[in-house]
Amino acid sequence: MLIKIIIISLSFCLSVVVPFQTKAANSVFDCDAFAAELNADVSLASLEQKINICKTVQGKCSRPGQYEEILAELYAKNQQYDKAQDVLVQAIKHADYNSSDLEYKLVMLAIKQNNYVVAKVRADKLVKKYPKWQAGLYLLGMVEVNESLQKLQTAKALFHQANKIKINVNALVGLISVCHFTGEHKLVVNYYRQALELDPGAMSRKHKSAFLAVKSALFLQDKTLAKHILTAQRKLDPQITQNYLYKKLAVYVKN
Repeated sequence: MLIKIIIISLSFCLSVVVPFQTKAANSVFDCDAFAAELNADVSLASLEQKINICKTVQGKCSRPGQYEEILAELYAKNQQYDKAQDVLVQAIKHADYNSSDLEYKLVMLAIKQNNYVVAKVRADKLVKKYPKWQAGLYLLGMVEVNESLQKLQTAKALFHQANKIKINVNALVGLISVCHFTGEHKLVVNYYRQALELDPGAMSRKHKSAFLAVKSALFLQDKTLAKHILTAQRKLDPQITQNYLYKKLAVYVKN
C-alpha cells in the first residue's frame, strides 16, 4: 500500500513538471500560453521554481524579447528587482528590434520600487525615442502623478513632524493644502477648525485655506458646514467679500 502511494505521488509530480519541459523542447512554441499556464499553476511551491522552469524556454519564444519579459516579471514578483533589471537592460542593449515593450517594463520596474526619480528618467528617454507611442506618453504621465503623490505624502509627514514639536498654524495650513489635493476632505475641514481655534488672527490672512475648507465641505455635500466656514472667515476679515473666489463660493453655498 505504501509503495502504491509513493508511485501515485511521484506520478503526480511528474505530471506537473513534464508539460513545461515538453513544451520547451518543441520547435514551435507559444510563449503567451506558457506564461499564462506557468503563472496560474498553483502546484509549484515557489516563484523560484517558476523562474527555473521559465529558463528552460530561452530561445524558444517567437517574439523577440518575450522570454526576457516573462523572466523579468517573475524576478520582480519574487522581489529580485536587480535580477529583473539586469535581464531587461541586457535585452535592450543587444536588441536589433523594436524594444519599446522591454523599455516600458523597465520603467514599470522602477515604479514598483517607488523609485520615481529613475522611473522619470527612463520614461523621458522612452518618450524621446518613441514620441508618437501612446503607451509611452501615458506611462510618463503616470510617473509624474505618482512622483507628485509621493512628494505630497513626504510633505504631509513633515507637517505632522512640525506639529509634534509644537502645533502651529503654518503646519496646519500645509496639511489643509496637502489633504485637499489627496482628497481627504474631512481632514481638510478638521485642520481648518484647529487652525482657527489656535490663532484666529493668523487665519484671517489665510483665505486660500478657508476656500479649500469650503470646497471640501461642498465635496462632502455639507452646505451648512461650508456656509459656517465662509461666515467664520468673513468675520475675521470683512474685506474678503470683495474676493472673486469668495463670491463664487458664496453662490454655491446659497444654491
